Amino acid sequence: MRPQLIILGSAFFFGLMGLLTKLATATIPGGQAMLFRSIFVSCAILVPWIMRIIPIQFVNLQLLGVRALFGGAAATFYFLSLQHIPLGAAIVLNHTAPIFATLYEGLFFQERFKKSTVIALAVSFIGVLMIFYGDFGTLSIGYLYGLLCGVLGGGAITSIRELRKTDSTSAIVLAFSLASILFSLPPAISKLGISHPLHWTAQEWLLLASLSASGLAAQWLFTYAGKFLRASEAGTLGITTVVIATMLGILFLHESFTISFVAGAVLILGSALFLSKLFPISGSPRIEPQ
Repeated sequence: MRPQLIILGSAFFFGLMGLLTKLATATIPGGQAMLFRSIFVSCAILVPWIMRIIPIQFVNLQLLGVRALFGGAAATFYFLSLQHIPLGAAIVLNHTAPIFATLYEGLFFQERFKKSTVIALAVSFIGVLMIFYGDFGTLSIGYLYGLLCGVLGGGAITSIRELRKTDSTSAIVLAFSLASILFSLPPAISKLGISHPLHWTAQEWLLLASLSASGLAAQWLFTYAGKFLRASEAGTLGITTVVIATMLGILFLHESFTISFVAGAVLILGSALFLSKLFPISGSPRIEPQ
C-alpha cells in the first residue's frame, strides 16, 4: 500500500481517537484516559513480543528515550487539553509541534534561519494568539495544556529525525507508550477520589477501549509510513487530521468556531506546511515493521 494512503489512514484514526477521547473525558479525567490508553498500547505490543510472535530490537536507546519522554509528556497534555477545550482547538494546538520542531532544529542542529522562516514562525504564534483571543476573558487551562503538547511534541519530532533510520515501528511506539504511563500516572492517581475504575460503566470502558485501539492504529500507521516519506510529505498529509477532527467535532459534538479561531488555525497550519517544506528531513532506509 502507498505510504501516502497509510498516512491518511493514520489521520483518520487520530481524528477518531480525539472524538472518542472527548466523549470519554466528559466523565473520566484526561489523565486516567491517557493512562488506560498507554497500558492498552503497551500490552498490545509487549504480549506478542514476550510470546516471541514479533521480534523487537532497541537500537538507539538514547534517542528512543528522548523521543519517549517528549512524546509521552506531549500526549498526556493533549488528553488533558481535550477535557477542557473543544476538539478542534486541541487538535490545532497539537499541530504547532512541527513549528516548534523547526525552532529546535535551528537551535540544536545549527540550521540557519532565513527571513522567511522567521516570518513563518511569527505568523504561527500570531495564529496561536488568535485561537486564544475569544477566551482571554475566561481562559481555560486546556489551552495551556494544548500549547504544551505542541512544545513537547516538537521535541519528539526532532528526535525522530534520526531515530526512524535505526529502530523499528514497534520499538518506537512501545518506548513512547511506556513513557506515557509514567507521565499520565500522577494526574490519573490524583483524580481517584472523583473517578475510580471500579465505578466506570460499561459504556465508559467501551469508549476507553475504542480510543486506545484507534490511538494504537494511528500511531503505528504514522510511524511506519514515516520511514518511507519525507517529513514535508508526512507533515502535509498528517494535517488532514485537523480537518477530520474538526468535522467530527461539528457533527457529533455540535462544536462551533469563531472567525478568530478559523483565522488562527489557517495561520498555524499554513506556517506548519511552509516550514515542513522548507526544512524537509531526508529520506531514510526502508525498515520493515517488527
